[in-house]
Amino acid sequence: MYKNEVIEFLLDNSLSEVEVVKDKKNVLVLTFFYDFDKDEIEAAESYANDEGDYEEKSTEWYGELFLPYLKDIAVDNVSDILEELSEEFSCSYDMKYDEMDASTYTYMKYYVAIASQDSDEDLDVEEFI
Repeated sequence: MYKNEVIEFLLDNSLSEVEVVKDKKNVLVLTFFYDFDKDEIEAAESYANDEGDYEEKSTEWYGELFLPYLKDIAVDNVSDILEELSEEFSCSYDMKYDEMDASTYTYMKYYVAIASQDSDEDLDVEEFI
């Protein structure tokens, strides 16, 4: 596995604070953050205000509309990045993320286990973190 190249690839694709959790012979486990930009946050606010009848920034507003909107953006974008990584480095992966809350909505933390496609390693990122 090309650890440094994989890290560089993730950083080049706007993921931040990429860190190695485990570097085993057949598996590389990393953490990183997807940081929401101003436009994504504004779009989530607009969506939450337009689609719901909740008071802005109430618990329901965050939990029912705002945070799920941001989560969908991050999961879609990170999934696309990891698919590109999979093609570029001929690897497979398993990912997990931490849920956001009203105090941490500017980013989402991810964990990913990566193995070369010819590896017989059963990838379950939860086993490595």
